[in-house]
Amino acid sequence: MELNIHDKTLKYVGVVNNNLPEALHYFDDKWHRYLAEGSSTFEFSVPKNNPDFSLIQESSYISFYYENEDYLFNIIGTKEDDKNSLAVSCVNLNLGLLYETLNAYSNTKRHSIVWYLKNAAKISDNILEIGQNPFSEVDEDKSNPILTFDSSETKLARIISICNSFSAEFKFSTKLKDDGTLQSITLDLFKAGGVGQVRKDVTLYYGKNITGITRTMDKKSIFNATTVTDSKNKYNWKAVEGKHYNSEVQLEFYKNAGENTAYALISRDTFPSQLKSDTNDQWVRKDFSIEASSEDSLWDYAVSQFKQFAYPQMTYEVSATSTAVTNALGDGRLLDIGDTVTIQDGNFDKADG
Repeated sequence: MELNIHDKTLKYVGVVNNNLPEALHYFDDKWHRYLAEGSSTFEFSVPKNNPDFSLIQESSYISFYYENEDYLFNIIGTKEDDKNSLAVSCVNLNLGLLYETLNAYSNTKRHSIVWYLKNAAKISDNILEIGQNPFSEVDEDKSNPILTFDSSETKLARIISICNSFSAEFKFSTKLKDDGTLQSITLDLFKAGGVGQVRKDVTLYYGKNITGITRTMDKKSIFNATTVTDSKNKYNWKAVEGKHYNSEVQLEFYKNAGENTAYALISRDTFPSQLKSDTNDQWVRKDFSIEASSEDSLWDYAVSQFKQFAYPQMTYEVSATSTAVTNALGDGRLLDIGDTVTIQDGNFDKADG
């Protein structure tokens, strides 16, 4: 893959290409793409025995073209020894998004995701364009939340917070002109799970195209009792009654009318808050206040939080071989960020998930 070197105005000034004998070569390259931040980082090193290494300055940019898309990186750090090599660290976002700090922002009305991005995150057209958007642009739409931001944070952190509030995924896309200068940076929005595809055609196997799996269990966020109140005091939580059964038809969550608490029964039995007594309070409580649209929405929210936090958080990290991401798999497409695939590893008990 050829790397392009740009000056501070983004014009091409040189290339880094391992296939050209006389060109500047690179090594120790690492490209990481991050779904939650919609961005990526790129690191590489170049030898200092080629004079073209001096084209890489603190004010330079690096770009490459991959799978029909331009990737433009801002150099945010370098490490140089006195003899042999220059190591370069890059991120594909501009410094304003990364480091500009926004003040707290007060708000009392519903607004669309685009409104929040332009007003609360201060996104203007000269910074980036908002491209694909599957969300309503009508501010008064009842599906829109009322958001306020109590503390200062970076522009990127504010964008992430807004998108999380809408259960949105996003990514930044860059287009360059023929001379290497910037044509546009676009912020594309997606419904949850919209970045990438469910790749039913792909299964990765331990010992073939993955080298290992690490499973992490975390119980720090567990709770199994909750009260959900309406922040506008319009709907009565005590009047709510609900039952939720799991796939084995076991009562999993319940709330009795006239009572103030909903319970996650199986979670309590599996993860009691204390062991000294089996008759005293064994529940772990966490309460919420939301802007409800009905009494049913209070119960739906309680169920959604129990589903997420009544049990340990399980995270799987897969170490894949380079061929798993550089070679076409399944129906002939490369894997891309956000894709969902099946992993098969006999070292884990299938009953564990």
